Amino acid sequence: MRFFQEGAFNWRSLQDLPNASFVCDYCNINISSVKGYKLGQHGDGSGSQVGAVYVCPNCGGPVFFTPDSQQLPSPALGNSVQHVPAHLTELYEEVRRSTGEGCYTGTVLLCRKMLMNIAVDQRAKEGLKFIEYVTYLSDNGYTPPNGKHWVDHIRKKAMKPRMK
Repeated sequence: MRFFQEGAFNWRSLQDLPNASFVCDYCNINISSVKGYKLGQHGDGSGSQVGAVYVCPNCGGPVFFTPDSQQLPSPALGNSVQHVPAHLTELYEEVRRSTGEGCYTGTVLLCRKMLMNIAVDQRAKEGLKFIEYVTYLSDNGYTPPNGKHWVDHIRKKAMKPRMK
């Protein structure tokens, strides 16, 4: 969907806006904001508000709400995890951001990479097939009791390439 058409909408100066509550993607805090830039219906920015850039009162980050109320950037899903090796934290945070943006195929591939990295961290040989890493984790007690089904779900999700 194209949000901006030449001359159809225009931004107004920083102003008071209707209150909006949201999680800021930049600072990951649930905030409420009344300051921002109105996207007005007419070419001069006047008319009814059809979108806005709200300014986060905590970090000053700009959060855009499209005419169909989609938040960009959208907040990462889930919560950060403490006490995890740095390389896994980096992958996990990328998974959170990708899911928040609706990049589900990339998210599945990142989860697979995380599982492979976890297996190698736990002394699995490098260069194995993905299923061998999953089996290694399961056979060596690194998946939770009754947890093999979610690991297997990740394994199966990326197995079938979609052809159009």
